[in-house]
Amino acid sequence: DPGVRWTSIQLLYTMKDPDSLTLLEKTVAEDSDVDVRMKAVKLLNEGGTSRQVPALVKGLADLEPDVRIAALKALGDIGDPAAAPWVAALLKDPENNVKTEALHTLGRFQEKRMKDFQNLTDQLRHQYEAAVKKSQQNSQ
Repeated sequence: DPGVRWTSIQLLYTMKDPDSLTLLEKTVAEDSDVDVRMKAVKLLNEGGTSRQVPALVKGLADLEPDVRIAALKALGDIGDPAAAPWVAALLKDPENNVKTEALHTLGRFQEKRMKDFQNLTDQLRHQYEAAVKKSQQNSQ
């Protein structure tokens, strides 16, 4: 019963069972029910860390376009460019909606990298300015 399977998976994940991520990955890759696979992708997206990326990548190979699109959106939310090769492969997907979402996800990866770069630049500039100020105070 898909409802029982999903409730069990959700309970284990909520209880932070150490095997729940592996179970979710298996669910995304192998469950026979589309709704259960979609719910698994959405639950993985709630985790929002790079730990979820391998499980979400499994969703990119799903036969259902909606599952592929949900996995792409989740990967875009996480923003880990390590998934870029798998996302880029979907630019050749037969479904136009999947191709469009793959392109959008790659753009989101780039935006995150640019934001991270800007944050690093700002941090380095602040450290440099603080060091210069401290040096000037020490020389007085």
